[in-house]
Amino acid sequence: MTWSAIPGWRTAEAGVQSVLGRLAPAGWRRHAAAAPVARAGTAAEHPWMPSDDALPVHVRVLGPRGTPVVESIEPLSPYGLQVLRDHVLAAGREARVEITVPRHAGRGVREGLDAAFARQRARGFDVRVVREGDARRAAPAADPARVLPESRTDVPREAGLLLGLAMRVGTLLHELQRERSYASVQAASAGALFEAESRRQHAVTDGVAETFRSFVETYAEQLPRPVALGAEVAFEALAQVPRARVRATALDAHVAVVLDAYARIVASLLTVARAVAASGRDGELARMALAYTAFLYAKEEASRERAEVASAWAIEGVAPDPLAVESRIASREAFLTVFEMGASPTVLGALRRCTTEPDWEGVSELEDLARSRIRPDATSASAALWLERMTGRLDRLRELEDLQLDEMLRRATLTKRH
Repeated sequence: MTWSAIPGWRTAEAGVQSVLGRLAPAGWRRHAAAAPVARAGTAAEHPWMPSDDALPVHVRVLGPRGTPVVESIEPLSPYGLQVLRDHVLAAGREARVEITVPRHAGRGVREGLDAAFARQRARGFDVRVVREGDARRAAPAADPARVLPESRTDVPREAGLLLGLAMRVGTLLHELQRERSYASVQAASAGALFEAESRRQHAVTDGVAETFRSFVETYAEQLPRPVALGAEVAFEALAQVPRARVRATALDAHVAVVLDAYARIVASLLTVARAVAASGRDGELARMALAYTAFLYAKEEASRERAEVASAWAIEGVAPDPLAVESRIASREAFLTVFEMGASPTVLGALRRCTTEPDWEGVSELEDLARSRIRPDATSASAALWLERMTGRLDRLRELEDLQLDEMLRRATLTKRH
């Protein structure tokens, strides 16, 4: 049964919308109006998806030893699909993610959902989609690319540890950056927007942070001294995450204060990445690691832009500072220039393909709007639409980040042979 089938639902829904219309500022109403537009656009990309949110799917994340670490029920909707992808990213390559759809969903739904994770599987994530009651699909044959860097026997020990740490730093950065975007809009809207999304993201971030901490504590004695010290500083910074979350939801919250709190936490992790890059013994691998670090900084500039523009568009009558937007874009491009100097042709080709995709160009159009001081209307742009599109770009950058790590692993195997 869908919500619309419940007697009296339409009347109740109209009453709620009427009350919200009298109480909420106009900017927030635009956010609410824009959200269905964003959802409809995503649904059009997945014709196999049910037209309502009534179909639940069961998600189970299994740790390296097969122990369940996360179990939840998510609605099969465009937003629910993004939540499922978040589960996969947060789990990392060392875990297995099992997604079970109800038996009555039909084969088309299962196959469509399975295909939606083809890109993640190609990057080495273990994602399995089954129908309820069906036998679990056999595990794929062992693939060296899926073995964690620190466990690779064809990679020098220290290089494997450093690349394993870099992988976890990148994942934690990505989740903190996503959390910051929600937090900035929460602060701008006095906690009225993205409350549920923030709660979900807190759980994802905490899980990834624990994975990072566990890795460092396990291998602390084997890591180069500067890297281990940098990780200790990062632990202290991560201890401030709960305080940053409280600031974001305070009635007197200031966006700048929230952004600054997250910036300090992110900076500590970027310092770890720099220490990793400086610890390489192979000249070519060190050059690739420097490019990887520059890419992380470029991604951070894009993430800061995502949070700053979203928080501005969440407030009635406020437009982003065009000079600040220009500064973020210029910094991002400068770091990408450094990245291109050390990236492999494979990664550079993937980056160029990304920049020609319609979604990428859609973000550029919104950036032009943000630099123009023109206030968007409900259909052209909003905090919700900006976050959705910019998050899509950052997710693509995250894939390129993983691709660069894979290239670094391949280089490390050559140093082992010599």
